[in-house]
Amino acid sequence: MKINLYQGDIPKDIKLSSCIALDSETMGLNPKRDKLCLVQLSIGDQICHLIKIDQVKKKPINLIRLLKNNKIQKIFHY
Repeated sequence: MKINLYQGDIPKDIKLSSCIALDSETMGLNPKRDKLCLVQLSIGDQICHLIKIDQVKKKPINLIRLLKNNKIQKIFHY
C-alpha cells in the first residue's frame, strides 16, 4: 500500500472517485471537546491519503469541500 501524507489539507487537484472511504483520529471521544488530528482517505486503489490536521494555522478548505460534495459517496469508519 502506498501512503501519501499531507500537512493541513489535501491538494486542490487530488483525483478521487465518486465513492471514498474515510477514517479519522481525534484526541479523544468527545467531538465537541477533542480535536481532530488526522483524516485518512482511500478509494480502494491501494493508496492511502493521510491528512494531518493543523487547526492552529487554517481550516482544511479542500477537505471540507470534498466532505460537502453530495456527488461523492462517503463511507466512514468509526
